[in-house]
Amino acid sequence: MASLFQRISTDASVGTTIGTFDAINTRNADNRLDENAKVIVGLSFAGAPADQTTATATAGRLRYENAGAGIAAGEADFMVGSSHGAGIATQSMGWWLPAEFIPYEPVVSGSLGNTVGNLSFSQVGIEPADNWSVVAGVLHGASVPPAWDWNVAGALRPNGSASSNGAGVSATTATSLTSTTILSKYRKLISWRPSTVADPLQTTTEECVGFSALDTATTTFAMAPNEHVMPALGAALLGTLVGAGIDGYQPALPMYVEVPGNSNQTLDVVLNLTTAVTAAMAFGYSIGVRR
Repeated sequence: MASLFQRISTDASVGTTIGTFDAINTRNADNRLDENAKVIVGLSFAGAPADQTTATATAGRLRYENAGAGIAAGEADFMVGSSHGAGIATQSMGWWLPAEFIPYEPVVSGSLGNTVGNLSFSQVGIEPADNWSVVAGVLHGASVPPAWDWNVAGALRPNGSASSNGAGVSATTATSLTSTTILSKYRKLISWRPSTVADPLQTTTEECVGFSALDTATTTFAMAPNEHVMPALGAALLGTLVGAGIDGYQPALPMYVEVPGNSNQTLDVVLNLTTAVTAAMAFGYSIGVRR
């Protein structure tokens, strides 16, 4: 199969100091690639500050290195799109921050199979502030899928889409977002569109960051490892809250999994939060499919 794989690394406290890359190492400190890996096609990221400081700009960058593949520190440092700033005293709502895919095809010197890569995070800007909670992964496989560049550009149209009811989640315990059926006429999963929506008012110093595993025990076809990032919610500065709620728009992110057989298959998506939240937020997803 030509499926792409991804294993997520997580950390709930990185990036305080500008210029210092902190290892993302609470989960999968050593992010090992599949034994048949020959290509890396990109990185996935989502994150949010774990606190919110008044009138402070926060933004970050993601680093990938892999000594076995000849990818040195400083060779793959990417700005990430997640940022926020100008918190207003004690009455600032949190921010909604997108899950993102960073297209990336390194020129490697050596084999990729079973090599260990490491991900790290640093802030960038004018002043250090607020630890970040982050999730990040490396999308890789045995080959670049057909029409992959079209898929990254959003020009590869799905023939359909599968989705589920989603779920409200507050705990770090792995929680199903309910399963969906992949009809037998669809043999490829090509896009991942996750949803994180704030429900109750947020709590001070309480971010909402996580990832979803598609390669669960109740998914009826092999695709491991296949984990993907969710949009994030930043912490709030509470007081007498004013203004609107927390809004966001999440585009579909590229992925590629070949579905075996000629019968309907079940896909069960399970959410994992890096830290618990006081009250459940709403989560969901849809998967773009092709014949």
